[in-house]
Amino acid sequence: MNDLLDFAELKASGNLPSPKGVALTVMDLCQRENVSLTEVAHIIRGDPALAGRIIKIANAVNPNKRRPIASVSPETLIIIGTNTVQQIVLGFSLVNVKRHQVCKEFNYQEFWSRSIATACATQAIGETTRLAPAAEMFTCGLLSNVGRIALAAVRPEAYSEILKQTAGQSSDVMAAAETARFGMNHRDLNNAMMEDWGIPKFYAEAVLFHENPDTSWFQPGSRQRKLADAIHLASLIADACLTVEQDARNALMPKICELGEALDIDMVQMVSIADETAREWHEWGELLDTPTPVLPPFLPPQHITGNEERKSASAEPLRILVVDDEMLGLIFSKMLVNFGHTVFTASNGAEALQIAKREHPQVVISDWLLPEMDGAALCRALRDDEKTRDAYFIMLTHNGDQQKRAEATRAGANAYLSKPFDPKEINVELFKARKYRP
Repeated sequence: MNDLLDFAELKASGNLPSPKGVALTVMDLCQRENVSLTEVAHIIRGDPALAGRIIKIANAVNPNKRRPIASVSPETLIIIGTNTVQQIVLGFSLVNVKRHQVCKEFNYQEFWSRSIATACATQAIGETTRLAPAAEMFTCGLLSNVGRIALAAVRPEAYSEILKQTAGQSSDVMAAAETARFGMNHRDLNNAMMEDWGIPKFYAEAVLFHENPDTSWFQPGSRQRKLADAIHLASLIADACLTVEQDARNALMPKICELGEALDIDMVQMVSIADETAREWHEWGELLDTPTPVLPPFLPPQHITGNEERKSASAEPLRILVVDDEMLGLIFSKMLVNFGHTVFTASNGAEALQIAKREHPQVVISDWLLPEMDGAALCRALRDDEKTRDAYFIMLTHNGDQQKRAEATRAGANAYLSKPFDPKEINVELFKARKYRP
């Protein structure tokens, strides 16, 4: 049988993954010059699942975080942009391809789970680097390997053989085997499909080279090279999300942070991006009916060693008391519970002191400004009591001046963080808390 591929013939055959139904209608409308956003919004609202996904993306890029978006309206579509709406609808419509499992060796569930993780990571990197709008970055990540599932759709038996032959080998080896068998590889097909769908060439070409950006023709330091690097970095974060064993997952962090530095992302930001990706990945997995686990925090490279005691400490859940009378405290507490910690909460210093004496937390995370007893007074009271003096105390405050820092240290605080704090800063301090011996 002749397995050589011709894109024009594949497109005409109707076997390639393609948008259908509501998604196709929305895409057609968005391509019109005088598109009616009211009509587009009405059609999207007719598909509750698609509407929910559009709302989630809109809230991610909404400049007014105090007023969350709750429905699909013309204003919602203006925030995202009609071109981006078209791309997002396309990406989500293709997720349904996972339901047609015709290629025996192709893991459809893993493919879309990884694609969602890559999308979340690309969006998070985009928000930090400002290389491109976050919503468009999301779509680039989601579609970055759609050429693979296309090969599984149009040449299921032959592609199954290639997957067997190249199992465990690099994407370059796989691409070479695909080219030898089909006359094109998943990268070529990916690029042809994205351009055919109207994805701007700038993005399609960055995706084309994302598996190995060094082989691209992009100028070093150019925006397009950085975009290819960003998607490459996102794919490595996705690999980490799908890595079941925690030590193996953390072992990927040095390379992830190294790639982040090339994009001017420092280590604290990079580990925060990985954690944000994991959280978003889990939420999107539920929206897209693709099971994804809740992951523990990623560790910065300097906290990852082969030492058995360190491994044990990094995996150990903690008993944590969070003291904050703001909504942020409740949200933060929920996040810590999701990561496996036992969390107690208090809204004022006096209540916190009573809970600490009763529950003996290993860590106390307290705001400085509290009713009845402020954070400094609480810290001193804990240090004066034999039952609570050994707790690792993290002070939070809106005021980051040196005088406050010195006062917190005199009160006995182990760490001092300014609000709004990066969640990764807390994760670093929790690692220190596990090793803390007063």
